[in-house]
Amino acid sequence: MKRGAIMVFSIMICCGCGSDKPRTVLVETDGADAAPASTELDDIVRRDALLALEILDEALKGDDADLAGWAAVHILRLGVKHDADAVKATLAGCVYRADPMLAGLCWRWFATGNYGDVPGWKKRARSEPIPAVMAAVALARGGKIPTPLADALGLSEEPVRGSKQERQEDREAATLALIAPYDNGPLALAVSFVESRRNGWVDEDGKQSAVRLRTRLLDALAREDVEVVRAIENSKPSANPPSTRLNDRLKIGLIVQPPKMIRKIVLEGSGSLRVEALRAMAITVDDPVAGDFGAAAAALHSEDPLTRVEAARTFLLLAARATE
Repeated sequence: MKRGAIMVFSIMICCGCGSDKPRTVLVETDGADAAPASTELDDIVRRDALLALEILDEALKGDDADLAGWAAVHILRLGVKHDADAVKATLAGCVYRADPMLAGLCWRWFATGNYGDVPGWKKRARSEPIPAVMAAVALARGGKIPTPLADALGLSEEPVRGSKQERQEDREAATLALIAPYDNGPLALAVSFVESRRNGWVDEDGKQSAVRLRTRLLDALAREDVEVVRAIENSKPSANPPSTRLNDRLKIGLIVQPPKMIRKIVLEGSGSLRVEALRAMAITVDDPVAGDFGAAAAALHSEDPLTRVEAARTFLLLAARATE
């Protein structure tokens, strides 16, 4: 599968942390430069990849604001060719959505400084901390972090009295894996930062885990912008850091099921169960086989718009992994 997929697609992708600039997925849509398919399976995968791209583009330009937002962040996660103006406009609108993960992901892309004018912060106070963390980085690019976000990335002023989190590295790796379908690193760092700051966790050297995680987050989003880094490092101390609801959101029971069971649910399930199975597939399948592609491709034809968008993201993510 891997050799053929490389011939069908011209893809470079990396699912780890760091700058987004070299992470580009290029899927040619006109076929002019595509190499001849080596097998019938290659033809099928390429056909379904083009359908997946069409689904994301249709959702991006549709009337459902949340669905458009998910399409935009999936497009950027994958790095596929897209309508840049439509993506920027959608990101700008969706930073205000009620879903904290969607809003946080939209702010996350503005935090890179690559998507035009940064929207303003409309809330008088911060509530869910993940959008606030990403918004603080994004708005620091404008020279001033709004007062409600002054301590969004602040650290405790008290001496470290936190407890050492057992298997901290394992927990951070697990969070990264759970968020991999949505983002290539920064969102997972933000979740780990918020959790470690809230619980006062410390690393082996006795220093706050939150210090290390904040540094990694800034390195991923704004490593070349000294002013942004300085503004964040000078944030107001956080006296009572809030917790995030995203940890509960990321709990997907199906990830413990064997691949055959996940594929079966993707093929035969419906509604939220099928969506969860698609997310489980995107989390657990590192080395996709024909059955994974077939199951995800079948979901591309669902009558449910959200299922189609989730299937499109999952299919293209699997195609990218097949070439790594």
